[in-house]
Amino acid sequence: MNESYNEFLSTWESQQNALIEMREQRFSFMMDVIENSHSKVDSILDVGCGPGSFTIRLAERFPQARIYSIDYDPVLLRIGKNHVSTHGSRVRILEYDLKGNEWLHAIDDEKFDAIVSTTALHWIPKSNLISLYENFYDIL
Repeated sequence: MNESYNEFLSTWESQQNALIEMREQRFSFMMDVIENSHSKVDSILDVGCGPGSFTIRLAERFPQARIYSIDYDPVLLRIGKNHVSTHGSRVRILEYDLKGNEWLHAIDDEKFDAIVSTTALHWIPKSNLISLYENFYDIL
């Protein structure tokens, strides 16, 4: 079963790299900003994480950080959970719709050094997005 997840993730990565110009450079840039703005990174929130593509890169770049990743697509999350399992309990994949506020209960009053998103927030309606940004402000 893990092999089929890995194969799907590989296909996903190839597709995303073909569709999103300079994708890897964008990932690197975001991680550089996090690294250069913090002497120590304790926690990162990855919103709209999909199958965990950026989550894995964050876990590898910041090996001491706790990483919470949120999405609501059960198929992508299952792939993500399989993929991030090698990073132990410091990486948590959470299944929540970011249009609501229920996800706030799952992060256990955590405060984050950084909140990142790669290709998800544009799917959220403006009225929900305003509330989401207000929540981000409160947990940074």
